[in-house]
Parts: sequence; structure tokens; C-alpha cells
Amino acid sequence: MDFGFARVGDGEVGVSSVVKGTLGFMPPEQLFNRQLTEASDLYGLGMTLICLVTGTKADEIGNLVDISYQVKFKHLVPKLSIQWVRWLGKMVEPRTKDRYANAIAAHEALPTASIRPPELQLSQVAFDLNATKIGETLVQTLSVKNPISDMRLQGHWDIKSISERAASTPWVSVSPQQFEGNETTFHIQVDTRQLRADQRYEQTLVLHTNANPEQTPISLTVQTAPLPIQTEVISYQALGLLFVAVLLLARINFGIAGGFSPTIDTLPLAVLSNLIGLGIGLEASAWTLGATGSRVGAIASGIAGVICLVLGLSVWLSSSILTGVLMLVLMSSVLGLCFGWVAGLLNGMVTEKLTGGDASPSLSMRLAILTTILATSLASGLTFSFAYWGIGLAIALSALPLVTLLIHTPLRRNHLISQYRRMERRRIGR
Repeated sequence: MDFGFARVGDGEVGVSSVVKGTLGFMPPEQLFNRQLTEASDLYGLGMTLICLVTGTKADEIGNLVDISYQVKFKHLVPKLSIQWVRWLGKMVEPRTKDRYANAIAAHEALPTASIRPPELQLSQVAFDLNATKIGETLVQTLSVKNPISDMRLQGHWDIKSISERAASTPWVSVSPQQFEGNETTFHIQVDTRQLRADQRYEQTLVLHTNANPEQTPISLTVQTAPLPIQTEVISYQALGLLFVAVLLLARINFGIAGGFSPTIDTLPLAVLSNLIGLGIGLEASAWTLGATGSRVGAIASGIAGVICLVLGLSVWLSSSILTGVLMLVLMSSVLGLCFGWVAGLLNGMVTEKLTGGDASPSLSMRLAILTTILATSLASGLTFSFAYWGIGLAIALSALPLVTLLIHTPLRRNHLISQYRRMERRRIGR
């Protein structure tokens, strides 16, 4: 193929001290004045073909050869079949033993595939699947097309395992696993029975084809079903807001109620009247919530109202003989009623929010009622005195159960989750 090195005659052609040939088309062994073989002729043929398919001028072919004499041309032929790229690459290997031995061997190795590769079109390159049930089987379809009618697309799937256990217990499958055709629909199946609950798994499916590029990665993300743990989750933010709101309102309420009392002797009467009004206000808020359809919140406010009435009675029992006037009782009662109505609405709304989450109606009512009573008791103690045993009793009877519920619920949930995770030890981890 190197006409600059051609000779006419029957004389022997040997390697001399003067290297003859065209740079870029001469094999490395010719450049270094080494023994030439039939594979040396194939190098010149290969470089000539590379000039043709890449559109490279003959005097610029040397630009494709790197310092190690490797010919870099693949980037110039993105639409050339990978089989032909390999065949040309073997023709111009730097080492003689890596090339085809002769023209017969090179001819026999000629690719049967078309020079132009098929074109790969995917309906999706990434999947994000979510399981809603434990052990659910998820199925997703993927369409692969080749718009070039005179080329036939073929290939197979390879699934990269995320662990040794996943390799021995496959949880992802693709069918058909091998294919040949220009339009194929695949079914990607995920068996979540092998996976742990409430975990996110990432898998890579590799599609090997006779198109360019040879390997096409498909991203697969699977979110398994939530843990089958029927435990209650508490909204601490809602309870905290309820506590602060009721504490501030109660502090204002008791402060104003205490101001109605002209003497220290009539203070218990003012407090009693206020608490009675508070209880009535809570019952009124229960009626209001019930009218709007908030059944659980109405029950919680009603119970809180009864407790406030009992608290008022305990204050009366823990004080001296009550004396006072009708105006004092009326004003304190009305004030307490207003405060009770507002506090009851807050109590009911928080109860509904807790129930609307993951807490049962029973737990929601207990938490909201205890929070309301604790905040009211603390406000009364801060306003008047913690010396009344009724106030201290109300604080103790509301604080201890409230703290118990707040601690016990998450601990029980963690315990159940730990038990379930131990049962899942044989399943595939992330």
C-alpha cells in the first residue's frame, strides 16, 4: 500500500540502514529497522482504510498516532460499527504479534456486521419504583428501538449486583434477557421479598448491543414498602405550640381574674369562679368543635372542661371559707369562660392534628388534655401560689402521665423496629 516503497524487478528487498517509506503508513518495526513480515503490509493497508473512513489526509495521518504508536481514531468514527473499529484497530496494532498474521487471517476476520451500526433509542434511561406493600413485585416496561431498517439491533442484559448476597439471590430480572430485532419491549421485574422494608436500593442495568456505544447503563432505584409497624407517632411540635399558647393565655386569664379580687380573702372565690367559667368555656368549645365535625377534638375539650371544674373545686377545698360578692363571681366566670372556649378550640384542633397523623384518637385526646391541664395548672401556680395543694396535685397528675406517654411511645416504636430488623437479617441490604 506504500507506493513510495514499491520496486520493479526480481531483486530481493531487504531491510537496509536507510528506512524507506511514508511516515504514518510505515509500521513501527520498519521505523526501527527491524524484520518486516506480512503483518507489516497489513499495517499500511489498515492506515489507508483509516484515512478513508476518518477523512484524514495522507500527510496528516501521523496526527492520529500517539507516543506509544497507538492509532487513536475511534473518536473520529462515532457512526462506524464497533466490530469494524476493532478490526481496523487490530490491523494497526504497534506490535506485530498483536496484528493479523497475514492477509488471509485478516480476510477471515472481516466483520459480518454492517459498517454502519444500528441506532439505539430507549423509552427511558432511569426508573424510580416505589413499593406500597411488603413483598410486592414491581414490574416496569422498557422499549428499545432501532430506526435504521437495514441494520438489525441485537444484544443482551447484564445486572450489576450490589453485594455478594444479591448476586446469589437475584431480585431484579429483565425479560427477554437476550434479543435480536429493531423493536423490542422488555419487562423489568423487581422482587421486593428479598429486600428490607423502608430502604432505598440503587441498581444498574447494563444493556450490551451492537450499537455505539456498546454498553448503555439504565439506572434503577427502588423504594421498598414502609415498615409494617403499627405504632403511633407523636407531633411534638403541635403539643409544644399547644402548651405555650395555653400557658400564655392562662397566665393572662388568671392575672386579670386575680385583679378582680379586692382582698386576699376573696381571691379563692375569684379563682373558683374563673375555673368554673373555664370549664364551661371548654364545654362550649366542645360543642363548637362537634358542630364542625371535629368529633375527637370535641370529646377532648369536653373532658378537659370537666377536669377544670374539678380543679376549681379542689382550689375551693384547699382554701379558707369563701366570701365575696356577685360581681366578682360573674366577672371571673365570664373571663374564665372566654379563656376556656379559646383553650378548648386549641385543644381540639391539636387533638385532630394528632389523630390525623399516626396517633390514635385515644392517645391524641390524652396528650392534648394533659398538655392543656398542665399548662393551665402551671399558669395558676405562677399567678397565685403553688401552696394550694389542688394546684400541685393538678400539675403532678398531668405532668407524670404526659411525660410517660411522650417517652413510652417512641421507645415502643424503636423496640418493634429493632425486632423487625432482626427478622430481616437474611434479606439483602443496601
